[in-house]
Amino acid sequence: SLTDAVIRDALKSCFIQLDADYLGRGGTTATVALILNNKIWIANVGDSRAILVKEDGTAIQASEDAKPYIPRYIKKIEKLKGFVTITKNTSS
Repeated sequence: SLTDAVIRDALKSCFIQLDADYLGRGGTTATVALILNNKIWIANVGDSRAILVKEDGTAIQASEDAKPYIPRYIKKIEKLKGFVTITKNTSS
């Protein structure tokens, strides 16, 4: 059955495979939204963002950008034998 864990794991494994398939070919960016049983599932890879907009016009960031100044992304980049050099303001 489609439990929350099954859906989460399916999206996660799909995006891990997508990321692996494009490793070394340049950047990979994709965002997917799945509406199932009155829930919205959002998955992303790379520097992409999902924004939900409510009926009143209020916007909510629904995914996390893969920015190189976020510690867990730095660790991933370094694990893949890469490195991060930040030369400008990253607050934007």
